[in-house]
Amino acid sequence: MAQNRVVRSSREISGVKDFVGSEWDAGYVPFSAAHRRCRITVRKDSEKLWTVYAVASKGDIKLASWEILQFPCETCAKAFALDLVFGDGYASCIVHNRDGFHEGDTFAGRVAMLCCLMGIDKATYNSLQVGSTHRISWVARLISDGQLTWQHAIRAWEFAENFASQRGLSLDSAVSTFYAEAVKVEVRR
Repeated sequence: MAQNRVVRSSREISGVKDFVGSEWDAGYVPFSAAHRRCRITVRKDSEKLWTVYAVASKGDIKLASWEILQFPCETCAKAFALDLVFGDGYASCIVHNRDGFHEGDTFAGRVAMLCCLMGIDKATYNSLQVGSTHRISWVARLISDGQLTWQHAIRAWEFAENFASQRGLSLDSAVSTFYAEAVKVEVRR
């Protein structure tokens, strides 16, 4: 893990206050993916509210987007976004240190990122069977714990997506296939 970086506000860095609607990019996951990836951004949605978003694309096609979490603090939002992209403990807020969010928030953010990469929006996710949401969460946990890479999860989903479409299977069946494919390969310890 990289050394904890302290995030500063836009005003502190550039001397200019962000305007409502301005966005800041934290980065893409996975880093080396050119075809299917998830972009994490922070947008100033009001004078006192910053929102972290995940937006996934496959080439030029938008797959899904999620509003992950809202913050009353710009630097907490940016530190949280950087932690999603680079790993837990990567960054902290200059004002609140790491007290503005917790491990459960970053895990939920990674579930959202994984769903975006799978092309599953929040409404569709909420309509999945409980077993499917648990399978997606388990794969996100393996990624968070460093036992699975984003690239491996994407390959497993692409396999499951093709398998399900060829056989006319439901999304829940595709998620089951995804889970089986993701965890069948040797998990790093």
